[in-house]
Amino acid sequence: MTFLNPHGTVDLQALRVQLYDLLGHSYAAVSPSPAALLLLQATGLVRSPSGYFRGLGRVRGVGFHGCRFCVQEISAHPQDEDGSGFDGVILSISHRLRIYGRTIVIPDRGALNPRHIDGMKRVGFPSRAFEAQFEVYADDQVEGRALVPPDFMERLMAFDPILHQGRAKVAFSGRQMHVALPTGPLLRISDDPPFHKVEAAAAHIAGEMSQIFDLVAQIDALHQTADRHCPVERERARDDFYASAIQSVGPAINAALQAGLITDTPKAKHLTADAHLLDPAFQGLLLPRV
Repeated sequence: MTFLNPHGTVDLQALRVQLYDLLGHSYAAVSPSPAALLLLQATGLVRSPSGYFRGLGRVRGVGFHGCRFCVQEISAHPQDEDGSGFDGVILSISHRLRIYGRTIVIPDRGALNPRHIDGMKRVGFPSRAFEAQFEVYADDQVEGRALVPPDFMERLMAFDPILHQGRAKVAFSGRQMHVALPTGPLLRISDDPPFHKVEAAAAHIAGEMSQIFDLVAQIDALHQTADRHCPVERERARDDFYASAIQSVGPAINAALQAGLITDTPKAKHLTADAHLLDPAFQGLLLPRV
């Protein structure tokens, strides 16, 4: 078990593959364009001056009650001089109910609010607090209001400003909810300092995992509020599920290291080169299995 590259430092990409697999999830250093990218780009939720994005790490797995999720770090390439190009993560999570149209929730832009975005019409809400922070646009006004009930508004307003300075953007389509989070340095899967010991590198990745699972827990809680039929008992069980998952990350990794279950793998099983440029035109092609 070396995981050392020719420079004598730990190959964190190879180690990530094993550690995420240990916890029942999959990691890829380079992956195809996320399925939601075309939708998010068409509706203005993510932007790139060239139309290309860099994919810098992707985690896929199954959360509470069989809910599939995907967290992918995406960065516009190149970045705009004013920093308006997207730099953060796109988190997609499966939704129990079929969604027939598109509904998006974006930060309020005051006097710059358009009446339509990509054919979607603005949806009005009686909540002044929510209207002051966010705008909702939908293909179908009834469905748009149904997907953004009061519980959803309250949770988004409480969650968003703390971590992401009021810039989280949400899109519903098909059977999924997608959230674009401009995280910057708050969550950087690909930001790897050099490590010379596997134990220290594993601790670094364990901290990253805890961040990601905490983020999935918050987004899963947000997405469940869009389903008015979700019982209160399931909400408590979900909170317990994610709390237990986050607390078990460190102990599970330490136990695996001590038992010798983490071993070096051939380079063919993962990619450690610079992340590819992702052209949205190729979204949905060659998606790896979960």
